[in-house]
Amino acid sequence: MPLALVSAGLSGAWLSNLRVLQPYSPIFTGVTIAALGLAGRSLFRSTAACRVEEGALQGGRRSRTFHKAIFWVIAGLTVILLLTPVVAPWFY
Repeated sequence: MPLALVSAGLSGAWLSNLRVLQPYSPIFTGVTIAALGLAGRSLFRSTAACRVEEGALQGGRRSRTFHKAIFWVIAGLTVILLLTPVVAPWFY
């Protein structure tokens, strides 16, 4: 993200102003966990009520499997990013 912002013309002096958002970190963490929870709930809920004819179901299964895989990748990366401030002091 910093590289993208610098590429867009935002300098390090301006980026240091983002430190002001640090006190709101628990709120952002809560919003992130809530968003992942809602996404997981809608993705993993029972699809029995949404069944359609069998021919259309095959394409839906492949798409749903792909969405589940993407969800787990994003959830894993998010957990790593959320745990980085906790684990980082162990390395220096």
